[in-house]
Amino acid sequence: MLNTMNNIPLSFTEPSKMMTSQFVDGHTLSQSLKAATQTLFTSIEQSAFNRAIETESLALPLYINQLEVYLPVYRALERHCQQNEQLQMIWHEKMLKTPLLETDLACVQTEMLNARVQRMTMDFMQFVNQTGQQSYLQTLGVLYALEKLSLIHYHLLPHIQNMYSLQNKGTTFYSSYGHDVYQHWYAFKQRLDTVDVSVLAQSEVIVGAKQAFERVDTLLANLWKLHKLYHEAA
Repeated sequence: MLNTMNNIPLSFTEPSKMMTSQFVDGHTLSQSLKAATQTLFTSIEQSAFNRAIETESLALPLYINQLEVYLPVYRALERHCQQNEQLQMIWHEKMLKTPLLETDLACVQTEMLNARVQRMTMDFMQFVNQTGQQSYLQTLGVLYALEKLSLIHYHLLPHIQNMYSLQNKGTTFYSSYGHDVYQHWYAFKQRLDTVDVSVLAQSEVIVGAKQAFERVDTLLANLWKLHKLYHEAA
């Protein structure tokens, strides 16, 4: 594991003095994160799970399972963001996803998670907890990855609403920012780019983002393996 914040210089620019921090290669932190994780993001975007949502053929229990998987993951991430003053310069309460997931799950009949998916959920949650305890820089990368999922969710939202006859109930997680999703995303990247880190620290943020994206990709793949099972049971 790379050095943590105890060994790497990290500072957050005051919002009132917001200026973009440049690295030696001329890239901002958000640009470097995008370049390093775009392949993984595209894999998630084009996953069989998300393609099934686009074609409005995903079994409802799988949609519910996804919400159940994300709830403990976001709960862990948000707890660490709330407890760390430096991360609070980037994260704020408008980014809360836990209450949205709880609201959605209260509106639908929850499903028993497959044992393999349960293990993946625990692995993801433990990864977020361990990262939050050991490396604030990697937590910043995890935050970047999970926040960027909102762009995919916004695109898929109309299909979910139509497919399951769900409007406001059961879809608040996917519609968390409404039509302002891109404004929120650009504002998040702007805050991210005020972080002044060394090249080594930049690498650690990227590690966190990659590992989070990899876990999302794996989770969706494992959920998709249950697709045939749910259709046969229908």
